[in-house]
Amino acid sequence: MTTSSGWRGFFVSPDLADTRDTWARAGRTTKYVPALVMGVGGFMATFDLTAVSLVLTDLGRQFSLDVADSVWIMNGYSLALTIMLLTAGVLSDRYGHRLSVIVGAALFLVASVACAFAPQYGILVGGRVLQGIGGAFIVCGGLALVGRLYTEKAERIRAFALMGTIQGSALAVGPGLGGVIASVLGWQWIFLINVPLCSIIIAGCLVAMEQPGSRRDNPLDVPGLAAFSVFLFLANWLLLYGPSVGTMTMGTSVVVAALIAIFAVFVWTERKVRHPAVDLQLFLIRGFVGLALVPLCLAVSYWSLMVYLPMFFESSLHLGIDTLSYVMLFFTVPMFVVPYLVTRVVARSRQSTFYPGGVAVVAVGCLIMAAGAQLSALAVVVVGMAVGGIGAAIVQNQVTGALLASAPPDRAGSVAASMTILRWGGFAVGSALLSNATNSFPVLFAICVLVAGAGALCIFLLIRSDETRHDQGVTGEPEPR
Repeated sequence: MTTSSGWRGFFVSPDLADTRDTWARAGRTTKYVPALVMGVGGFMATFDLTAVSLVLTDLGRQFSLDVADSVWIMNGYSLALTIMLLTAGVLSDRYGHRLSVIVGAALFLVASVACAFAPQYGILVGGRVLQGIGGAFIVCGGLALVGRLYTEKAERIRAFALMGTIQGSALAVGPGLGGVIASVLGWQWIFLINVPLCSIIIAGCLVAMEQPGSRRDNPLDVPGLAAFSVFLFLANWLLLYGPSVGTMTMGTSVVVAALIAIFAVFVWTERKVRHPAVDLQLFLIRGFVGLALVPLCLAVSYWSLMVYLPMFFESSLHLGIDTLSYVMLFFTVPMFVVPYLVTRVVARSRQSTFYPGGVAVVAVGCLIMAAGAQLSALAVVVVGMAVGGIGAAIVQNQVTGALLASAPPDRAGSVAASMTILRWGGFAVGSALLSNATNSFPVLFAICVLVAGAGALCIFLLIRSDETRHDQGVTGEPEPR
């Protein structure tokens, strides 16, 4: 299926197609509108994480909150989104990816209004949790939808580059835009701005026609979904709060043992049921595992630095908050600028070269940052930030398309969910790992070098092994050009 034909069935009603020329003109002008609409969804999900962090102080004053309560305004959103990802992915495969995006955007819209006009703290946190649930359906359904629509390699590359550019702009301008909105209009408008964005997403999907074969009627794997959701919740809680619930503290070894046991139950369930939520057979394919390592390595070695770079600049280089805001742009702007600039490189490169190469560039950037931290040289650190950001931006969104293309079409939603879980989980693990090295920032950056460098080598070996065997099915082998 080509994108033009897919577009005709996606956004245009058949009775509008009177002539072949009409279709050709419509296809040329509207080919990438679905990717643009889904990019808006990714922008919104990211913006609501970055922008809300800037108004926690205002929200704390509004609702008379202490620091612990304020943190739940952030964590309620991120926990709900992470925990619901797999369930959202499986449901989108079962009931349709388009419907998943519509339901997710509707939930996000209602939740955003509830947050903006929340009369009390509990309703605000509840709205944030509902936003996270809606965000999970938007992310999983949207990625699967675009992956199913753009089946030709060149067009899939452009589509995911466009999505990456739009979503990356939330990192580049999100914090600043959120601050302007809050200072001019009030913190409520950080939530209310989601209303027109959700409306655009819903309108785009309502005029869409579901892609053929994008649903499956297999029974839901409720035990598997429940086990994995509990596992994600406990893992995220342990990373965020340690082995404590209120005033009760449990031994870390007990919690870790419980996590291992729950994950073992999940694996056992997936191997026994006829229609598992996650097809574990995919993770026996070397090329697929190699691609799956890309978002995991980036999350640990690149995205985790979003937490610690501001700490480094403030404590080691003594930068003020105003200067810090501008300096961080060197780290985030590449996510906005680079994705669409490398589409030709992606199309001409082998996956065993392109993906480990991008992760290796991240390793080089972290090495430069480590040298700059050792020398206390701001200019060197900034160069390292830009290099690392470019490396991450090159592969961040393209690996999504490659993973979706390498998996069975009827599992696009669950594969999108698995990839996003790896990304969010890697961020949580990386943040926890690097927290032990904040007393020496050169060591902290060196850890990122090791993770990205070792990851690049493993990614190369895994994908290359499939390429040499000419396995072009579910292994992620590049398509013929």
